[in-house]
Amino acid sequence: MTSQTPKTFHIFNNHKNQRTISWEFKINKLIKKNYPKLIPDSDKPDVVIVLGGDGTIIEASRKYHERGSVILGLNLGHVGFLASVRKESNFLKALENLLNGKYEVLERMIISAQVKRKNKIVFTSEALNELVVKNPLGIVELEAKVAGHPVKHVKGTGILVSTATGST
Repeated sequence: MTSQTPKTFHIFNNHKNQRTISWEFKINKLIKKNYPKLIPDSDKPDVVIVLGGDGTIIEASRKYHERGSVILGLNLGHVGFLASVRKESNFLKALENLLNGKYEVLERMIISAQVKRKNKIVFTSEALNELVVKNPLGIVELEAKVAGHPVKHVKGTGILVSTATGST
């Protein structure tokens, strides 16, 4: 994917983390001052600026992946394995590069799951890293399929399927 200068943005954060409030203010101030034509849009933003840790980045990717949004993860969590930028001292420079169209997109796979019982879908979900289906009450028979093709039959308490991103 080629880099483009975004026209719309959204700041997605974990409001339980107090540092995100301060960073949201700093980022909005920077955008208002230096990028006045950039429009806030929480429905279909060109770029999603994620303030938080890996869990917040995973949540944002689940919400915005179908909209084609570029996600910039600014680590305000603990590990920041999925973050685009891990050090706070680099946040504003990375943001300016993004807003000026100077960035590369690393595309990641999203995994989708459906749980069926008696040919009826009882649960659906999507994830950036992995999906787990388990039965805490005992043994079950599960069949994993990729694009409708069976790849694994399991008799056990559950199954974990991971993308290349893997577990955080």
